[in-house]
Amino acid sequence: MHEIYQAGRHVLHIQETDGTFFSIIHGDKLAIISDTAYGIGDNRSFIEAQINTPYIVINTHGHADHVQGDWQFDEAWMHPADQPAYERACSRIQRISTFYQYA
Repeated sequence: MHEIYQAGRHVLHIQETDGTFFSIIHGDKLAIISDTAYGIGDNRSFIEAQINTPYIVINTHGHADHVQGDWQFDEAWMHPADQPAYERACSRIQRISTFYQYA
């Protein structure tokens, strides 16, 4: 379901089944998950199988293909200026539309 691209020594670029991407930037003590894509698959379990450190989720911006997978995580961070875009992207109607389109 996920394809892994080694983008650098500490960077994994992950492609979801629908073609969207998110990244794992990992060190010895902490990892950063950059975006969560649409969250069609079980991204959280996939991420946790790839790393063995704690991690934080940071969204680059509030578009649907970057934040709809946030529901799988306890916490996700993003700049407050993107809150309106996030709310549109993660509305119930938008999520249902995404799942019907890609699932």
